[in-house]
Amino acid sequence: MKTKQKNRWIFAAVKLQTKRYSLLTIIVLAALIVFTMTACSESDNVNTPTDQRPQTPEAMSNKTALQYFTDEGIMLGINVGNSLDAVDTWTNPDKPISIETAWGNLVVNQAYINGLKTLGYKIVRIPVTWTGHIGPAPDYKIEDAWIKRVAEVVGYAKTAGLKAFINIHHDGHHDNGAWLDISKAMANTTDRAQIAAKYEAVWKQIAEYFKNYGDWLMFEGFNEIHDGSWDEGNGTDTVAKYAIINDWNQCFTNTVRGTGGNNERRYLIYHGYNTSYTIADTGTQFKLPTDTATGRQIVAFHFYFPWSFAGDANDPNWSTETSDKSQINTVFSNMKTKFINNNIPVIIGENGPARYTKHQNNSGYSSTNVATAQQKRLEYIDYFYGKAREKGLIPCYWENGTYPGETAEEGDFVLINRSNGQPNSTESRTVIERMITAINNTTPISPSEPVLTITLEDNAPYGYQKTYYPASLFNGAKITTGDVYTLTFAFKSSVAIDKLQVNLVDNCEATSWAWNIISGYIEIKSGITANTEYSGSITITATGTATDNTPEANRLVFQAGTGTSSAPTLTFTAFSLVKN
Repeated sequence: MKTKQKNRWIFAAVKLQTKRYSLLTIIVLAALIVFTMTACSESDNVNTPTDQRPQTPEAMSNKTALQYFTDEGIMLGINVGNSLDAVDTWTNPDKPISIETAWGNLVVNQAYINGLKTLGYKIVRIPVTWTGHIGPAPDYKIEDAWIKRVAEVVGYAKTAGLKAFINIHHDGHHDNGAWLDISKAMANTTDRAQIAAKYEAVWKQIAEYFKNYGDWLMFEGFNEIHDGSWDEGNGTDTVAKYAIINDWNQCFTNTVRGTGGNNERRYLIYHGYNTSYTIADTGTQFKLPTDTATGRQIVAFHFYFPWSFAGDANDPNWSTETSDKSQINTVFSNMKTKFINNNIPVIIGENGPARYTKHQNNSGYSSTNVATAQQKRLEYIDYFYGKAREKGLIPCYWENGTYPGETAEEGDFVLINRSNGQPNSTESRTVIERMITAINNTTPISPSEPVLTITLEDNAPYGYQKTYYPASLFNGAKITTGDVYTLTFAFKSSVAIDKLQVNLVDNCEATSWAWNIISGYIEIKSGITANTEYSGSITITATGTATDNTPEANRLVFQAGTGTSSAPTLTFTAFSLVKN
């Protein structure tokens, strides 16, 4: 996902923490901050939000989340970023507080949200930071004015005809005084219990407040929870990290459902550690929580890949285009296989691509590259959003309203004029139109990039066979009697095959033919014709145990029947083996 911190700070004043400025600069920045605070205060005084909650429960669908998304045509979304999630950490560093205008954006208004609907977006992600608006233990009471303002913005979405979801956002960010701190939770049981109690109390209040809202409003448990390293949660402490992430997801679920009313069936959105795409990997530690509601769960991840192009935007040429496309295809295919094929929608809650521009991390910026970068940005959108549509994923672009120019540390994500909801330039309008076109395109992308290619070998008189045993296949686990695996696939064969089968083996003997077969042969497909795509899934049950957990002892064998005329090459555009 990201290789470095994704900086969303808008005022250069934030840099005072890490960078020296002249006295004049500091005075100017201080004046800006005072002006911003004053504007926010005046806005609050003039337009104090009222309680807009529906007095009786709004309609709720009985549909599963996937069916709801399908029937409502929810295929593309956008973030209302750097607004309700913005945090002032410099006025009083010991007491950070979320302020809607703190990072330079206007107060969110109805015209802006209406514009998002007009442009073609179907769902808005409204990030919300609650820091500074939460009282002390044990009640952790949320400030009334703040939750009312959140409800007011949520109401704009309903008025515009948009679906929406809200969350707990920078409260879990590692460097802004966040209280939802996974490092502290991992450090000792006392902190872990205190954080969990606060998390439960905050979500209970949010859920209670929005309990009567219909199924157009969804909840997202948290944002990018990590320890500051921006890793994917796949290091030596993966188990410990996911023990907390899974606990927080379960707490979120239990708390929302426990408030009753429409929340008993509200659609809920879940992340893994650092919103990583690895939640779809075989053997991941990520576990969906137990839920009293059926079919109401959604998973999400963030994807700014490759960061140098889609996030930092310091690579104007998408120089690793071929391998990057393959990675995008693989990740999206894995998400489809693990979740969408099991009736669970997938949202790409944040993604780019950012606009190429001059900023602190783009030391090689050249004005001659701007046109190339814009063209490559459009090509990236064609592929990324088109592939998301093909696999059934819902991308939500990270739009953050304003750009701090040369003080920024990443590319420019701004597309929308926050005063009226219209594109802020002809270039931005083209970007948006390409997103809409890619999502609405009903012609499948062709050809799909292969995720796996296997050529079977002649093993007469047994037909054609091939063992497949990369280290990632069983993710370091050992095949054990009674294990049940689901193999999901989409492939073409170079030649006709009378019958294609697979089985599990333990290659424990010195000679290659002395396999210890630990499952029966399971048929994938019979009567296969050349260059025709076949897709589906099968279940394989282990009837024996492998010698150890090495790849050599845990193998999957493909076998084409003896009626196959020549060695087939199998090209898979989807391939996943997942332990049930």
